[in-house]
Amino acid sequence: MSASVTSQGVSKLKELLFEGDAERLADLSRRIDIVHERAGSADRFSHSVSEVLDKAIERAEREHPDELKTALAPVVVQTVKAEILNSQDALVQALYPMTGQMVKAYVASAMKDLVNQINRRLESNALMLRIKSITTGNSMAELALAESQRLVVEELLLIRRGTGELIARWPENSGRANHDHIMGGVLSAINSFATETLEPDENTLRQIDLGAAQVYLRSSPTFLLAAKCAGTAGASIEQIIDDEFLATVSGLNGKTDQAESARVGMLELGPRISERIEKRYEKLDRPAFGISPVKLVSALVGLPLLAWIAWSSYISYETHRVREAARQVIETSPEIRGYPTTLSVTPRGRSLTISGLAPDGAALQAVLGRLADRLPGTSITSQVAVMPQGPQDHSGEITQLREELTRLDQDVARRAGLRALARAGHSLEDASRYLQRLTGLGKTSDSTTTRGLAATAGMVAPELLSTDEAVAQAAAALRAQSPDADTTARLSAGLQTRADALEQSIGGFSREASLIGVDPPGIPSVDKAASSAAQTQPAYIFAAERLNELALRLQLVAVAVIQSELTRTAIPKPVQIEVPVPAAAPPPAIPELTPRQKLAEFIRFNAIFFADTTDYRNVERTEATLDTLARLINNTDGIVRVIGYTDERGNAARNSSLSQQRAEKVRNDLLARNVAPSRLVAVGRVSWNDISPQTGPNSPNRRVEFEIGFEGEGAP
Repeated sequence: MSASVTSQGVSKLKELLFEGDAERLADLSRRIDIVHERAGSADRFSHSVSEVLDKAIERAEREHPDELKTALAPVVVQTVKAEILNSQDALVQALYPMTGQMVKAYVASAMKDLVNQINRRLESNALMLRIKSITTGNSMAELALAESQRLVVEELLLIRRGTGELIARWPENSGRANHDHIMGGVLSAINSFATETLEPDENTLRQIDLGAAQVYLRSSPTFLLAAKCAGTAGASIEQIIDDEFLATVSGLNGKTDQAESARVGMLELGPRISERIEKRYEKLDRPAFGISPVKLVSALVGLPLLAWIAWSSYISYETHRVREAARQVIETSPEIRGYPTTLSVTPRGRSLTISGLAPDGAALQAVLGRLADRLPGTSITSQVAVMPQGPQDHSGEITQLREELTRLDQDVARRAGLRALARAGHSLEDASRYLQRLTGLGKTSDSTTTRGLAATAGMVAPELLSTDEAVAQAAAALRAQSPDADTTARLSAGLQTRADALEQSIGGFSREASLIGVDPPGIPSVDKAASSAAQTQPAYIFAAERLNELALRLQLVAVAVIQSELTRTAIPKPVQIEVPVPAAAPPPAIPELTPRQKLAEFIRFNAIFFADTTDYRNVERTEATLDTLARLINNTDGIVRVIGYTDERGNAARNSSLSQQRAEKVRNDLLARNVAPSRLVAVGRVSWNDISPQTGPNSPNRRVEFEIGFEGEGAP
């Protein structure tokens, strides 16, 4: 028990005595472990040292960048130089084949690109390059190269030789300081390598091709001047760069404050070398004799063009002058006035040819003499035909022709008046026949109305007879001779008076007929203001047409009254049983028309009208007319003449043929409706039998009428 207690006390005492040492030993052990971990082996030591150096360099670059670059640049340059010097043989042996191939391939590629660029420049603007070469005295290849690869200085670097330290640059750019220091060290190393190994002569301008840019180097015992350029420089441009580099480098030697002098010199060198290069290019572009290529081309092309335009204008002016002078002579020469002439003038008016007709030789010679006097420098050739005799006085023939035309116009009006009077006479005769029939019905009718209408018709009959006599007298007067102005006025006044009286009588008869519900269809009235006949023909023609209209209306009223009376008498009367009365005498039977009479009535009021040549004006109406006509012809045994007419257009030969064609067309359409060929005769007549003064497609004169043949006309 006591031993155990003693042991515990000893342990407690140890802890109290060595507690501080134990902690220090433990801390030391940890440090030793850390050191062993970081530097326990060569790799670990190298890795730790590199980390420390990296951090130190990063801190120095942040805090003291200029001192760091100044300290490291010589080390880098010396290291590169030492490595290159120590392994010259191996380096040359390793790089020589590859360098040769690369240089060969690069040179071939560069030459190919350069040749292509020059060829494209020559092909795209060969004429201008040739002209520019002639005017400037430079070759076309040099001009094409200068235009395609103009040199531009982008940067200038002044480097201290040996250390690679960047002294000054142009243009100033603080953001590229690190890059420029590295560039300076590399260029210094390359220059040293080229001087000691490949090219010991330092008095030449070196060129380094970086692909996208060219670097030109010029060295002195102390400094190295580099220019980074875009494009390709010719010999004259390289000479400018070399001269400026030598002047700048020489100016820095012996200066106490070289850094400030270098900075100022670089700031002046950049603009100066760029200005000299630009002036050199301007000199290359400047014509040798002070003549601009554009102006030369304009002169070479424009002067001949202007000369051609001036010459053409002169030729045109001279030709026009000779033609106008000759035309004035022809127009002012009374000897050949009215005779056709043609003028033909050669260029510049050297020769003149006149052709046409002349009344006689004397007149032609007079005109040719005037032309020779007016145009002394022009050769005149005459191709004018002389008529066998001079002009004659045809005034008598012209007067006679005018008189014949006047008589013809009067005769045309007279014939038109005769046709209108003939139509009016036929219509008046028909109206008189219907009135007589109505009067007969009135005598036998038991209707007071019918007897009253018959009495009214009887009062109209004398007026109708007087009108018919006036029409006959007017027709006789027109047939006797062409009326003069007094006769025309007298005929027109007499017919108009008869027309007014007849219109008044027919008006009363029509009003009485309308009282019993008889309303016959009206006849279109003749509008004198709208009628072309009233505008161009005598008034008696209009009066005759008016009489024809009134007679037709009287016929319609009479027929309507007769039909009304016949209808009334046909209705049976109621039988009176209580008071027998003697049977009334039957009304006189209206005689039934024979087939020949029906055919005659139909063809008297119907015709076939044509629009143009053999085309029907109204096809549907024509078809209906032909159907009815074919049926009526087949019910008779006589011959029907199909007669074609034309209007006054065209000559007689054409109208005769056209009228025959129209008659043949209607005959063929009737044959197609089962009419026997022996029953139809087609006849074409000239246009003297006109029914209207109208011409054109709507003229009624373009028609086919029908006539019933005579008894025995078709017999052998």
